[in-house]
Amino acid sequence: MAHIFFKNLEFKAIENIQPDKDFYYNNIYGAWQSLSNDRLLIMDKSFAGIASKKKDIETGEDQK
Repeated sequence: MAHIFFKNLEFKAIENIQPDKDFYYNNIYGAWQSLSNDRLLIMDKSFAGIASKKKDIETGEDQK
């Protein structure tokens, strides 16, 4: 019998995300930042970010 925590697990392949050459990792912010306009990578239109690791369902409950 499987443990309740392992019952509804979903596995997804880990994607390798490479930011554009215009971005560098800012250690102070802890985020990728643009060299040209100081904009964060997550704010850039070209960045297709990763989905949340939480999978919220319509009841608002988290599946963790």
